[in-house]
Amino acid sequence: MDRPALHFSPVSGWMNDPNGLIWHDGVFHLYYQSDPSGVRLIYNGAGAGLGWGHATSTDLVHWTHHPMALPCQSEPDCLHARYSGSAVVDRHNVSGLGTPACPAPMLAFFSDMQFERRNGEWIPIRQPIGMAYSLDGGQSFVPYAANPVVPTDERKFGDPKVFWHEESRRWIMVNILGMTEGRIELWGSQDLLHWQFLSDVRSPPARRWECPDLFQLATPSGTKLWVLKFNGPRNYLVGSFDGTRFTPTGELPCPEVGPIYAEVTFNDMPDGRTILMGWLRESPNPDRAWVGMQSIPRELSLGEAPEGFCLIQQPARELRALRGDRHEVTDRMSLADGAAWELALPESGGQLAVRLDSGDEQALALDPAADRLSLHGSGGTHEATLSSLACRVFIDQRVVEVFADGGRYVATAILPHGRRPVEIRWAGPGPLVAWELLV
Repeated sequence: MDRPALHFSPVSGWMNDPNGLIWHDGVFHLYYQSDPSGVRLIYNGAGAGLGWGHATSTDLVHWTHHPMALPCQSEPDCLHARYSGSAVVDRHNVSGLGTPACPAPMLAFFSDMQFERRNGEWIPIRQPIGMAYSLDGGQSFVPYAANPVVPTDERKFGDPKVFWHEESRRWIMVNILGMTEGRIELWGSQDLLHWQFLSDVRSPPARRWECPDLFQLATPSGTKLWVLKFNGPRNYLVGSFDGTRFTPTGELPCPEVGPIYAEVTFNDMPDGRTILMGWLRESPNPDRAWVGMQSIPRELSLGEAPEGFCLIQQPARELRALRGDRHEVTDRMSLADGAAWELALPESGGQLAVRLDSGDEQALALDPAADRLSLHGSGGTHEATLSSLACRVFIDQRVVEVFADGGRYVATAILPHGRRPVEIRWAGPGPLVAWELLV
C-alpha cells in the first residue's frame, strides 16, 4: 500500500497538472489533468484522452472525488482534449451565460488541444483557447458554442490563467506561446468572451515556457508586488503590472528541488492568502491503478534577501489542525505503515536520518556539522546548505516534503515504488518533535 494520506491522488488512471483552482461558496475546487482510462505516460499522441478531473474540499486536506467535470470531446476525425487552464466565477454575469437559477456561472478556460487522426493515430495539430461554463457550481461544464475564444494555429499556445484585475476593471488572461521560445502573452476582456491582445514577456530562444501564473504578494513591509511565475525552467519574476503590461524588475529567488511541476495558485481566496499546489511527477507503476499526486497546499509570501526579496513557501495553516499526539524524539521512533507525519526540527540542530524499509538506506539526512540536508528519491539525490537548521518535514508514504530556512528552501522527493520510511533517528541537544497527522 503506497497511496498517500495527505497528498491528493486520483481514484484511478493518470493525473498531472492542477487546473482551475478556485474557492467558491465555502468550497475549494481542484480540477486536474486526467485520463481515467489508464496509467500510461500521456505525452504526445497519448494525451488525446485528457480532460479535467474534479475534487472538492472545505479544508484543503480532505478531498471528495467527483466525476469528470470537463471530458475530452471526440469527433470522427478530430478530438478535442481539455488541457491545462483556470476557472473564474462570473459574479455579474458579464458573459450572459448565467440563468435565473444560476446568475453567476463558473467559467473554465482551457487549452483546447486539437488532434487529427492520421494513419490510425491521433496527431496534435493546434492549441487554441477554449471556454466552458457551469451552471451547477462547477460540477459539470458545457463547452461554449462559439469556441475558441482565442483562436490560433499554433501548436503550443495556452495554459490560460484568468483573473479579475480591479485597477483596470477587466479580466486578464495569461498564456504561453511557442514550442522553442519563452513567451507569455497577456490578454484582456470585459465580458470573458471577447479577448484583446495586450502585451507579452519574452525570453531568449530555445527556452519553452509553460503553466504561467500572475499574482500579487506582499513584502514584509506590506508593499504589494506582482509575481509572474512559469515553468520550463521554473522561474518567478517580480515586477509591476498596470493592467496592460507586466514589467519585470528582477528574478525572485526560489530555491526548490524535486518533481513538482505546473504549480498554480487558487483564485478568489476569501482571506487574501495566496495558496499554491503543484503536480508531483512520478513514473507509472504497472501494478497500481493510478499515477500522479499533488503537493500539499503552500502559502506564498515574500521575504527579505540580500538581493532584494525571495519567495517564501510554507505549508498551509490548515495542516496544523491534523496534528495528533505530540512525540519528542531523542533517539529513535518507528513510523507506522500508512500514517502521515510532520516533523519539526529545532533551530539548535541535530543529526537526522529517516530510514527506509530496505536496511540502512535513508530518505532524508541532516548533517549539523556542515549545515547540510540530503534528500534521496527516485529522481536522484538533492543536497542543500542551509542557513537555518529549523525545518518542517512531511512524510507521507513515498512522499517527503521539506520546508527549510523559514520556507526559503523547499525540497520534495518521491521514493521508489515499494519503499517507505519506517524509522526516525535523531541526535541533538534538543528533541525533535513529531506529530502523526490525523487525515
